[in-house]
Amino acid sequence: MKSNFLFLVCAAVLTAAAVSCEEIVPETELSATLRVLDQALEHSQEYVNVRQLEISSLQNMLNSRGVNLRKEYEIYGELFNLCSSFNFDQAKDAATRQLEIAEQLHDPYLVNRSLLSLSMLNAKSGLFLEAARTMEKVDTTKLDNALRAEWYNVCQRFESDYAEYSRILPSSKVKILRQKYISMTDPQSSMNAQLKIQLLISEGEYHKAAGVNMCFIDKPDHNTHEYAIHAYWQARICKELGQEEEALCWWAKSAIADVMGAVKDNASLCSLANELILTNDVDRAFRYIRISMDDALFFNAKLRQNQIAYVLPLIEKRYYSIQADKKRSRNIAFLALSLFVTLLAIITFISAHYYGKAKRSSKEIEEKNKQILDYCKSIEDAERSLIEANHALSEANAAKEEYLGLFLSMCSGYIDKLKKFISRDEKEAELRNFYKTFDTAFLELYPNFVSEFNALLREEERISLKDGELLSTEMRIFALIKLGITQSSHIASLLRYSVNTIYNYRAKIKNAALDDREQFEDKIKKIGSKC
Repeated sequence: MKSNFLFLVCAAVLTAAAVSCEEIVPETELSATLRVLDQALEHSQEYVNVRQLEISSLQNMLNSRGVNLRKEYEIYGELFNLCSSFNFDQAKDAATRQLEIAEQLHDPYLVNRSLLSLSMLNAKSGLFLEAARTMEKVDTTKLDNALRAEWYNVCQRFESDYAEYSRILPSSKVKILRQKYISMTDPQSSMNAQLKIQLLISEGEYHKAAGVNMCFIDKPDHNTHEYAIHAYWQARICKELGQEEEALCWWAKSAIADVMGAVKDNASLCSLANELILTNDVDRAFRYIRISMDDALFFNAKLRQNQIAYVLPLIEKRYYSIQADKKRSRNIAFLALSLFVTLLAIITFISAHYYGKAKRSSKEIEEKNKQILDYCKSIEDAERSLIEANHALSEANAAKEEYLGLFLSMCSGYIDKLKKFISRDEKEAELRNFYKTFDTAFLELYPNFVSEFNALLREEERISLKDGELLSTEMRIFALIKLGITQSSHIASLLRYSVNTIYNYRAKIKNAALDDREQFEDKIKKIGSKC
């Protein structure tokens, strides 16, 4: 919660500063590359749509007539390759299905290959226990040279990623495994070069590592995941050599390739955000780290989320330094006090059953706050973020939708984290409170939303709310669309429905539209725009 507080404060301060005193900075290679990256991020959904279309095409092939088991195995292999850096769950499903088919074919080679693919996916996604169990099933006595080399690759990835996740130094075993892989594979292959580069970096041979890496970076196609990986390692090398601006350029180039390739399991954007904070480009760093976290949540593997969570305190620490250098401590203290007062007011409004007597007794407020903290400290974090977002509403009307969406995402995330600490009934209660909190806050911003929403529907299709109900499920879905959250997968994650359910609700409501159904969502977004 402290990190989120500081980020929102930072964004507000920098926005005000940008309006009052803009500086014209000559475009350097770094600024030009960052501009290209920003443009790519604006069109990121288009690249995601292309990837999803490719995945859908392969899924349709599986339902075609005449597809035998071996052909199905190959299709699942292609599906795994498309999803391995895009969506962990889909990739794991494809790898698991490949393994099942290989077992049905009684083909030891295909079984071992499928086990290695599944092990690599689990290892690089941070599921180390699952990866270890899968690796144990590999029959190493039946591996040919290619699969044995891949076995060494999976083992080194498991050891190195586990060391990074545990914040310990990699063992000497990692070096041995990498050397074995290098000795058994084509020196001109990308993976051979990647492991060779990592070995050289670990030994401090940065110039040699750069020489090996440039052979792949100089290739003409810069929109591949392979290029993104090598650009990332080039950034790491430049960082070690003290070439800070070049490192930022390479991380940006790597991020551009990842965005255009619809790669959600990426490290470059997070690394770039971490380094940009050192250049005082706080606004861009904050934006990139949020996008990086969204990508990690979309990919749905804990390792990348853990890495991003590790970066957040570093950005917070640097933010303190920047604020001290600019001597804004008085403004920050005043802003913090204002946000705290606003926090108490909003908590009183959205948590009436906890703070019913808050206005009459400060002692009761303290007791209620303590009760909430003991029960679920993460809920208070989400509420504090809501207060910060609502403070931003008073500063800039255009920001209100973004911050409410941020609050909703954080509430949902914190409820997910609480699942193992509370009972199912308590979880259902928290979800109901979460929906009620969101409905209340949203209707506070758009009090006429229900009537204006129904006005867009044919009379016989208009929705009547039940007693005590603020928003229906359909209205809540379109409330999120009003806030700019348009992806059905994101809406499904926040409201705890399946993606198909969200699609069905959206289609049902648009079919009930009074006018052109294609313009319905645009009209929803305009509700309250004159307020």
